[in-house]
Amino acid sequence: MKAETPLVKQEVPILQGIYQFPKFPVVLVTVGGERDRNIITIHFVHPVSFKPPMLGVGIGRGQYSHELMTKYGEFVVNIPKADLRPAIDYCGTHSGRKVNKFKETGLTPVRASQVNSYLIDECPVNTECRVVQTAELGTHTWFFGEILTVHLLGTPLEGYDREENATFAYL
Repeated sequence: MKAETPLVKQEVPILQGIYQFPKFPVVLVTVGGERDRNIITIHFVHPVSFKPPMLGVGIGRGQYSHELMTKYGEFVVNIPKADLRPAIDYCGTHSGRKVNKFKETGLTPVRASQVNSYLIDECPVNTECRVVQTAELGTHTWFFGEILTVHLLGTPLEGYDREENATFAYL
């Protein structure tokens, strides 16, 4: 029986190393009021605290949603199902400065109950947040929002399958 050659670790370019991390979830973040509402596809999103409950989202400083987030200080994290992939792609590749993403994608805006923004009706989970802190980190600003309320389609055990619907991601 032939002995296997052991693998040898090697240093690689930093970006190549970053791409080895597990994929981030993809969400649609809505921000803005009735006249300037926008949807941005985000994969820099993470729960950062349980008490108080908080989410962090990272948005590139040149993005239109960055401007709106700074202006309003409130946002909604909408967790999409996999069947919304075309809308997810569209919202991640077009600027809200130039197009109305709700109109172009056919997604339905529903007025949020706690913040000046909108839920996406087609998303089974919507989390309303108010910004309590920001951090400038490299190319992105992280907006940390206290969770004010969560809208869930059905009960926690029906209507939304976390594994089935949140398994795709970009990097």
